[in-house]
Amino acid sequence: MTSSRIVYFGCFLFFIRVSETESLASTILTVGEGRQVVLKLSDDDSSETPITKQYIQLGARNSTSISVAPATLEGISFVIFQAHSHTLPTTLSLDKVPTAKNSWSGCNIGLVKRVQGSVEPSVYIFNSNNEDLMILIAVIGYPSSVPIPGGCNMEFPVEISPFLNMSANIDLTVVSFQRASSPPSTSGVSSANCVTSGIASAFVAAVEYEMYYRDLPEGDLTEDTYFDILQSSLAVEEIRQSATQVRNFDSHQKPEGFFNSFPGMGMVYYVIVYPKGLPLQAAAYVPITTYACDIELVQATGEHSCNGITTWFGWLLCAFSLFLGLLISVRGHRCFALQAFVMGTLSGAFVSFIIIRALASNASPQVLLPSVSIVSVVIGILWLLIWWYQGIPILTVLLSGLNAGLLLTAFAFSSRLVNFSVFRNDFNFWSSIASGCLLVPILLLGFAKLLSVFACALLGSFGVVVALDRYFGSTLAFTILNIVRRGTVENFDAAIILWPLQITDIVLLSLLALLFVGTFYIQWRSERGRAPFPPPRLPPLPLLPDGPPPSYASVVGTPDREPLLGGRRLQRDDSVQGMLFQAYSATAASSPRPTAVSRSSAASAVPEGLYSASLERGMAHVSIPRPTADNNDKPSAPQGLD
Repeated sequence: MTSSRIVYFGCFLFFIRVSETESLASTILTVGEGRQVVLKLSDDDSSETPITKQYIQLGARNSTSISVAPATLEGISFVIFQAHSHTLPTTLSLDKVPTAKNSWSGCNIGLVKRVQGSVEPSVYIFNSNNEDLMILIAVIGYPSSVPIPGGCNMEFPVEISPFLNMSANIDLTVVSFQRASSPPSTSGVSSANCVTSGIASAFVAAVEYEMYYRDLPEGDLTEDTYFDILQSSLAVEEIRQSATQVRNFDSHQKPEGFFNSFPGMGMVYYVIVYPKGLPLQAAAYVPITTYACDIELVQATGEHSCNGITTWFGWLLCAFSLFLGLLISVRGHRCFALQAFVMGTLSGAFVSFIIIRALASNASPQVLLPSVSIVSVVIGILWLLIWWYQGIPILTVLLSGLNAGLLLTAFAFSSRLVNFSVFRNDFNFWSSIASGCLLVPILLLGFAKLLSVFACALLGSFGVVVALDRYFGSTLAFTILNIVRRGTVENFDAAIILWPLQITDIVLLSLLALLFVGTFYIQWRSERGRAPFPPPRLPPLPLLPDGPPPSYASVVGTPDREPLLGGRRLQRDDSVQGMLFQAYSATAASSPRPTAVSRSSAASAVPEGLYSASLERGMAHVSIPRPTADNNDKPSAPQGLD
């Protein structure tokens, strides 16, 4: 019964998805050369802003005009025309002939058109590609009480630039925009003078900005998903409901935002502007999207994502991570030599990755990963040899604790905590990282066995989960990668760290927690009643020799106070004679006829087999056997010293 309900529910969801796709396809207008598209602004039920949206299929090397019916522009001061395409760029122009001063090209573009009486506001859109292009057209109207996005443009040739500018790579995404002009109704000054006079400075600073982001599903590079997300969040109310705010600032601050990149995950960035203290009178810039990778190249090669495993070496690394992680999490403490090798390799990988990438910032992953792997394995082998040679387990346990502390600190710094202004300073940031690394050893180093099991369970479980993370193309690995980026990527200290958790990430984090708890319990239970640490393969080097020096030459120049002989420290003044006297006196005392002896005669009259002495530079090694019953009854006659 339960399985049939699940099947029916799945069919229902599939039917809804197909219906949405068919509805989307039914609204697409196929536009040819010279055809005009006239749109009507209407108040959407989900938005208070007059807006209209339309999908068009523009033929290759074709153009068309987009206009708004004047009858729907009542109370509208200006409109923003937006054009969005998936991978191929398009051009939007204010005139029929595009020039540098009246047009802009890209995948997320827009232009402002003022409403002048009964004149029909219109723009022209061009497809200069050799294939048909699916384009989402959106027209949004605003009253005169809201700021004009990009009205104080100082960089681009277009007079009013309501679009966002983006520079993105696999590490860092930079979103910038032109300042908005205050509405004439609040400033009393023409917005055209907003960058030229002292009066302008007052009302330009009277606007505030909000920056938002919205993430696309992980690993989904399809056109349908791209347009579904965009068309659902274009108006101000839609953005505030569906996107996540990451920053707000005024016009005194530089109009740009830095973000950490997620290659293969689509990210949409928004900016909203409103008069200071009046957030309801807001206007939205044209949103912009990025996948932080060359999506055209990825699709051309038949890949589904640029965040997954694409090379045989990547598959090999993930296989090793999965196998060693599982082994360390279950048997890491018992296989102490393996723990030493893995912990040395992890530390070497972290340090060498930062150093190599800092020295060769343009190195490709195909070169960087093998180089880091070789260096880290060599460091792991060296650390294993140190354990075999010295046999001091506390060093390996300390390194394991440092690695565990680094991982926990990386998780903490993947949250909003790292976005506080105090961590923009490099000294504060790296001091906090170092303190976090030391926290685990400081708390648990007094319980070395507990620390070893804890670190093995945590790091081994993370190794298993991060291998699955790379396979599914999620974002769990970026917790560590963001720390590396901070030390190697320029301007990353100004980046707002985002971690858009999705279903895959939540499942992997839950799996990490379960693996950690389970493997910790397994190791701790299996180690109950056993020695804390296994002995090293090689015996530790003795700190002091067991026997006497082999020759007189080996002790020349040695202070008279050293070494310790048989656990007793001999004094310089007649120490050998004193020991012989005491030994002979004890033997004579057990004899029926005690014989008086002097300290000087002890050296020439000592029972045979009682001791063996070696005199060199005033030192002696004396061994006295345990007396037997025969010796007590019949003491032997004194013998001379050999």
